[in-house]
Amino acid sequence: MSGVFGAGVLAKLLENDFYPHIEAIYAASSGAINGAYFLARQQFSSFYYNELTHDFILPHRIIPGIGQLLWNRFISPLPREKAKNVIDVDYVFSTLKEKKPLDVEKLKEQDIPLYAKLLSVSTGDIFYKEVTKSDDPFIILKAAVCIKPYYFSTQTIDGKEYIDGAIKESLGLGYLLAKHPHSKIAVILNEPVARQAGHTVKNFIEGLCASLYPYPIPLFSYFMARERLVREDIAIAHNNPRVLLVSPPPDNLTVPQTTNPSNLKDTYEKGREEAEKIVNFVKI
Repeated sequence: MSGVFGAGVLAKLLENDFYPHIEAIYAASSGAINGAYFLARQQFSSFYYNELTHDFILPHRIIPGIGQLLWNRFISPLPREKAKNVIDVDYVFSTLKEKKPLDVEKLKEQDIPLYAKLLSVSTGDIFYKEVTKSDDPFIILKAAVCIKPYYFSTQTIDGKEYIDGAIKESLGLGYLLAKHPHSKIAVILNEPVARQAGHTVKNFIEGLCASLYPYPIPLFSYFMARERLVREDIAIAHNNPRVLLVSPPPDNLTVPQTTNPSNLKDTYEKGREEAEKIVNFVKI
């Protein structure tokens, strides 16, 4: 749900017709969905504080879900349709297609590429898949939000299985700086810049649960390295004049599990305010 901040940023940029200043968009997790609707010139933020405040985050499934992971790992494979997902990604996409359909044709007709960050569950490699050139953008977008350990399934693309790439690498600024050596880079981080011990604890717990998935990659190690990597990228952003980092202010009330519409709307508005920094950054 933290992605509502990024939705606010992009909503303001959409209103300012910021598109001529954009060379490419690289996004992970909910940022990929935000980016797709932004490039299709569709407002998307209301989906967070209307449809996602119910039937999406299901904390009562945490204990049964862990039990299913143990069963799947050590006793017998669990059919995907029987999984008690704590985050119901299937609900997200069925609702998106019915209530907030992405204008796929408009997305493909425009010239700005959108790359979604995915993680291969067979090799552990990060891949940037281009959403805007895909025959079915929703396939790549769904892979981008297959977040472990909360969602049981993976997404198949060209015969290979993928999940949310932010599990291993939240930002990956080094790659972007090398890929675009002469460009300014605006980073939208949906998390607080001020890091706390709780972030490390959260990664540890999530990593333990994710390690129950029978993949040949060290998911636990990825979770344990994630906080160090995001802190390193934040430091790079603060010290590189080519990079601008925008993130929610310290008084932001939205965290990943937030379902309070008022808090989500407030975070959305904070995103709109922070977008002005990107506009000014480009003009310098």
